[in-house]
Amino acid sequence: MKGSWRSSFLLALGVATVASCALLTPATVETRKEMLTKIPVDFPEGKTHPAILLVFAPETSTVYDTTQMAYAARPYQIAYFSRTEWGERPPQMIHPLLVQTLQKAGYFSAVVTPPFMGHYTHALRTEILALQQDFTAEPATLRLTLSCRVRSCQNGLSALGLEWAGRSIFRNVSSLRTKWCRSAAPAWTIIRGINA
Repeated sequence: MKGSWRSSFLLALGVATVASCALLTPATVETRKEMLTKIPVDFPEGKTHPAILLVFAPETSTVYDTTQMAYAARPYQIAYFSRTEWGERPPQMIHPLLVQTLQKAGYFSAVVTPPFMGHYTHALRTEILALQQDFTAEPATLRLTLSCRVRSCQNGLSALGLEWAGRSIFRNVSSLRTKWCRSAAPAWTIIRGINA
């Protein structure tokens, strides 16, 4: 009798231990994935130029080179959402949007991406300086800050003339930026740092 009582007690203790571990298992949290997918709808009218633009994928710091979605509740402090993340890393999302926008703008006769083996006349390099949900502003907005550099590849020149780049190409890109901000989302806010 003592042996059966002892084995019943041990069995009950084992069942209680297993059940209590099941109760302490953390709940699974669904992570929502978001994507940037919209480009401007309206493009400025302009002449197409006989130039081929090679658009490299954006570079970024490790802070934004992740699927984790950044936000700022205080200036100069970045944190990440726990239940929302990007569907792809920001350079992977933004690169096709840049290419599609520049193709639809019609300024260049062709807009291509690596690995392009043909001849191109200009190269665009961008850097994502910030991509974060900004809760320091009212209303909260998604802020994207890009740095853009265009280089001429003709005749061995290392840089595109500032006069030509600033007035011709980026006048159109600047107006695209404004339309991009309005039509795509409040996310697209700044294209800055044009170096020639």
